[in-house]
Amino acid sequence: MNSIDVSEREAQLKAQCQVYQPLGPAQTRLLRVHSSANPQSQILCDLFTVDLKKSGATVAGSSVKARYEALSYTWGDHPQPSSMIQVNGLPFWVSANLFEGLQELRHLGQDRVLWIDAVCINQKDLSEKSAQVGLMFSIYLKAHRVVVWLGLPTGNDAELFALFNAHGTKGSNRKAFFDAKAARKAASELIKIKLWFRRTWIRQEVQAAREVHIACGCHECTFDQFMYVMEELLPDLDIFRPHQDPQEQALRTKQTYVLFKFDCNYRQYRGEVYRQVWFTMIMRSSLYEATLPQDKVFAVLGIIAEMTKKEGDETIGFPEIDYSKTVSLVYQDFLKHSINVSEDLACLQIFHNRSTTAKDLPSWAIDLRQNITRLRIQLGVFHFCASWARPPRQIYSEHGLLQLEGRRIGVIHSTACPWESGLHREYNSSFLAYQCNGVGLESCISSDKWMPKNQGNKGIEELYKILEERCLYVWVGLEPKGFVLEGYNSFRHQCYAFVSHLVRAGDIMIHASGSDLPFILRPEAHGRFMFLGPALVIMGMIRI
Repeated sequence: MNSIDVSEREAQLKAQCQVYQPLGPAQTRLLRVHSSANPQSQILCDLFTVDLKKSGATVAGSSVKARYEALSYTWGDHPQPSSMIQVNGLPFWVSANLFEGLQELRHLGQDRVLWIDAVCINQKDLSEKSAQVGLMFSIYLKAHRVVVWLGLPTGNDAELFALFNAHGTKGSNRKAFFDAKAARKAASELIKIKLWFRRTWIRQEVQAAREVHIACGCHECTFDQFMYVMEELLPDLDIFRPHQDPQEQALRTKQTYVLFKFDCNYRQYRGEVYRQVWFTMIMRSSLYEATLPQDKVFAVLGIIAEMTKKEGDETIGFPEIDYSKTVSLVYQDFLKHSINVSEDLACLQIFHNRSTTAKDLPSWAIDLRQNITRLRIQLGVFHFCASWARPPRQIYSEHGLLQLEGRRIGVIHSTACPWESGLHREYNSSFLAYQCNGVGLESCISSDKWMPKNQGNKGIEELYKILEERCLYVWVGLEPKGFVLEGYNSFRHQCYAFVSHLVRAGDIMIHASGSDLPFILRPEAHGRFMFLGPALVIMGMIRI
């Protein structure tokens, strides 16, 4: 930290907003970093305003083109301003990681013009911040280059960047070194240690770029060189492992890296996957880190709009970016928009440990701050046969409320596990052959699927075990209502449900319009309900 009295530093932090002038609707600021032959000299910068146009940017109020680079970096483990630069002649405090980046990226003989969110946006002005974040995809798109700052080198980074530059061109002899364990270990350490790979904004910033340059201390390479070598060092790995805790560092590192590569080339999305872009891209944000939890949603709106513009921009109708909104309201808007876009309730048919949802969210919302096991099932044998209709359109201004329509199926009458009393569950083999194309689980963050080693009853039992261990699902007794369940006869059948461990006797089961699975609700005051997730229903013969 710069040697300065704490009280003086606090006063400078409050005063640094003086460098900002109001922005128009299609304007942003650029930072001119003055050159210096002395890398240890004070970093001197100027802010100036530009107009964003179709062809790029021009100095505000003129036709003079403003050529700039956009910086992609992380605020780091310690995002608090701790190092001082000078902007428009005034002290301006930035994070340690950004300060180190400016020291390395500053040119010796000529000024360098950069767009840097922490400096170019008045972070204290929530209205301006909301507007500028809405322009960020365009800002990165119009930059002549995006510069990725990974931070200062650690471990074997220097050797790894030497490989990028020596062997990162198509046609080079990559096999000369790719068998070396040291190179693979260095690549694994790079994506594990560098915080940039965990940052949720990187997907949009890199995808929008015309050209990407990567810097790690004084070491540099092009993005193409980086990807070409990393493809050999770290080929695609199996990232959907429903048995594993997604918070395990090794698995999370692989997931973030593989999915980042996939998002950088959105043209790989095809068919069904394109129709799930809105939900999948934002659900994927739970893997990544963000200084502000709202950015789990806001950070990918630009990339979703770009990816879906030909099919019909899926961000249309979503409330405008607004940092004055609470995390809860932003996450509610996300789920409501998921229903409105898909016109079904697939986003509610997710199995997870419901006790992990924070108290500031309604029971039906998805807590993107939590990187936990979230699974969907391949319907097959579990498909709940009932008439299908679209769900009600959700209203964003109805805070805390989700509108569902449907009919009551039954009530939970017992939470005692039926199998502990000696009952045996087994699906009829002919029913399995007719009804089920395969028992399996689906990821909520990718198009990956998991299939058990065995199909039939053994496969179903393996699926149950995963849901029991990773999502805390349990068996309960269900008393169906009237003749809602086709073929049900109280004298010949017993009915059980596989539900969240939070379910208790008296909770009701419904089939909602737009859903392929039944849901469990808990009646509350004023005709409202607590949402307790999807359920699986088993109706079996009583053998005498």
